[in-house]
Amino acid sequence: MAHRTGAVGPQEPIVAIHVGSPHRKEAFQACEWLIDELKKQAPIWKKEVTTHGETWKEGLG
Repeated sequence: MAHRTGAVGPQEPIVAIHVGSPHRKEAFQACEWLIDELKKQAPIWKKEVTTHGETWKEGLG
């Protein structure tokens, strides 16, 4: 798993997950588990920039 840090623009990928499995179902389940764990454990902040100003959003996941 690779997770980007720093400035990331809208619609840019932020996470890459690679798994290997003899069967597709198990591979998708592994990806789902990994992304759920990342959302639980990684501190994620987002700065929204609009025409009305900037707002920080914390604890997203």
